[in-house]
Amino acid sequence: MRLSEATLAEAPALPAIEYARGDLRPGIVHLGLGAFFRAHGLVYTHRALSHAPADEAAKWGVVGVSMRSATMAEMIGPQDGLYTVHERATGADPVVVLVGCLLRCVVHARAPSAVLDLLASADVRIVSLTVTEKGYCYDPASRALDLANVDVIHDLDPANARAPRSAVGLLVLALRARRAAGVPPFTCLSCDNLPHNGRTLRGLCVAFARALEPASDLARWIGELVPFPCTMVDCIVPAVQPADVDAAAAPDGPLRGVRDEAMVMCEPFRQWAVEDAFGPLGRPPWELAGAQLVADVAQHEALKLRVLNACHSTLAYVGTLCGFETIAHAMREPALAKLVAALVELDVLPALEPPAGVDVHEYARSTFSRFRNELLGHRTEQIAMDGSQKLPQRLLATARARLARADAEPCTASAEPALRVLPLAVGAWMAHSTRLDADGQHVPVRDPLASKFAAIATASTREPRTIAARMLALREVFGDDALAADDTRFARPVAQQLAALMEARTPERVLAHVRAFADALPDATLLAPGA
Repeated sequence: MRLSEATLAEAPALPAIEYARGDLRPGIVHLGLGAFFRAHGLVYTHRALSHAPADEAAKWGVVGVSMRSATMAEMIGPQDGLYTVHERATGADPVVVLVGCLLRCVVHARAPSAVLDLLASADVRIVSLTVTEKGYCYDPASRALDLANVDVIHDLDPANARAPRSAVGLLVLALRARRAAGVPPFTCLSCDNLPHNGRTLRGLCVAFARALEPASDLARWIGELVPFPCTMVDCIVPAVQPADVDAAAAPDGPLRGVRDEAMVMCEPFRQWAVEDAFGPLGRPPWELAGAQLVADVAQHEALKLRVLNACHSTLAYVGTLCGFETIAHAMREPALAKLVAALVELDVLPALEPPAGVDVHEYARSTFSRFRNELLGHRTEQIAMDGSQKLPQRLLATARARLARADAEPCTASAEPALRVLPLAVGAWMAHSTRLDADGQHVPVRDPLASKFAAIATASTREPRTIAARMLALREVFGDDALAADDTRFARPVAQQLAALMEARTPERVLAHVRAFADALPDATLLAPGA
């Protein structure tokens, strides 16, 4: 029995929806309807509507937009927008949430003009985004709009004004249409792991508008009048496998015979800090669902990116090279657990300003506990994707901050390097990105710079220092500042770790190197018994 409006009455195992779905109007359009937003943002909206008065709840129905693929629309369409979220933790029964606030999913690539008209309609008050870092068509090192991006070039052509391809182009063209019609602007709400994501998105939209209409004041209007709140999002959401769908639909499964092709799995933990800077069109009462509406999310964002995301990426690259398929599997190895704990203690925390009232050591310990959740099956290769877009904010921002702090500290007699674990993490990213198979062919990676990685990996020389130098020269990752040129404290240690990983070759020998590296580190107090 497939989940749908028609089958709800025959599915007693499913929780009730506590608001009238039939009354919902499309107040939110979400670009990039992937698993993360369905497990995170839509759950907050669903729970907020469950506590809101009926007239308020009716304003906040959600229309999902799949930017390119039709897969999500084909899964969610026959289910009338309904789907379930399965919160899973080791040693506990799954908790199932039936989400009802999603009205439908449309495929932007199939009908861009229809999506443009939807965003221009007066009912739409918020346009949110989870299009991943690469979906912003920007340079992650400089945070500037990439005017050479093929989608940006397409969208700036007046002939394509009704058929934009990029998220930024779609936002600007829809805002231009609303302005022309006298409709107040919607709020642009980025929920991606970009640095200062609201301000970054505002800058990209202003730059696009300036290139689109250099002689008009559209760019000024967007920069001054359109709200772009910053956000910090957190929830671990692994990819659902066909076997998970089968198990959930089994007679003894959590859905008791109901099949949900659009189900998502996640951990029980969920956090959303949102800058409360929305325009006159308002927002849902997300605080009723546990969201943190704050004046400034910068410190929440930095804590999450530099602790959780940095450790996640480190485990992904080092773990993949060691042969660990999942994050939980990697965390069972004492050397990798010590590695990420030392990353936090020695590299991250000395240069981090945490949010007021937050115990950063407890936050880190909680993060490691979440990583050990065996039921999530969060694959290291999944987290390793798009590393060129993630490294600047997850690892390189800490490297810059730590070196700046070291420069400001009084000189001491300590012989310890300023960066202890980060060079291994960055070297592991390089090794992962430039791997060769047994036939000497580049192992494909999912990354916007994959072709550049392949060229570096298959060059005539496989000398580690040359590979490291060519990777460090990628301006898209390392930018134009002095980090990559800091030979003693950054470039040379990174090249040394890359050389050790390349020399090791096999997962067993890589693990031996990581164990020796971890043994040389001081004991991690974050892993101390009873901590």
